[in-house]
Amino acid sequence: MEFFVKIAIFLQHLTKKQFQQYFFMFLCSVCVVMGGMMYWIYIQSTNLLFEIKKIEALSQKSNKIIVDNERMQQEARRVQEIFDQNKDFTIKSFFETFCKEQGLNPEPGWSSRVEESNDRFDEVVLAATFKKQLTEKLVKILVALDKKDIVYIKDLTIRNEGDKRIAFDITIATKNMKKGFEQRGL
Repeated sequence: MEFFVKIAIFLQHLTKKQFQQYFFMFLCSVCVVMGGMMYWIYIQSTNLLFEIKKIEALSQKSNKIIVDNERMQQEARRVQEIFDQNKDFTIKSFFETFCKEQGLNPEPGWSSRVEESNDRFDEVVLAATFKKQLTEKLVKILVALDKKDIVYIKDLTIRNEGDKRIAFDITIATKNMKKGFEQRGL
């Protein structure tokens, strides 16, 4: 209270012009402080909005990763079920049987190779070339391969040989569980 009394006494001893100058300086000081506070609040809110947008983008990425992970786990379970049903499956024996069933004679030199796919599965790939075939035969082959869950077509190149004949290079593949995963039940 004593503080306000001192201010009142100080203001009473001022002339009208001095009072107006001090009052103007007081108003300017209040405006500068208010402007500074508003600017600080604006900067802080802008930074917070920027951070919220970053968090939202990261949240969307996380959700996409979770959905992709669930889809990949479902696919791994599906592949695992196929492996459990076909424990003695090899792509070479499948290919030989498939060629006999379809009446195909692949060009010599076809073989399979193993490519690392991920931590749990390897990809076994078999590439073969067929010459002097009809387009209808290729369609039948593709339909028959599409019906097999355990193999899939990885690559197909078709060349025209003339006289309504084609040659095609087809690469089929399957997944193969890495050693050690089947014992642990992973």
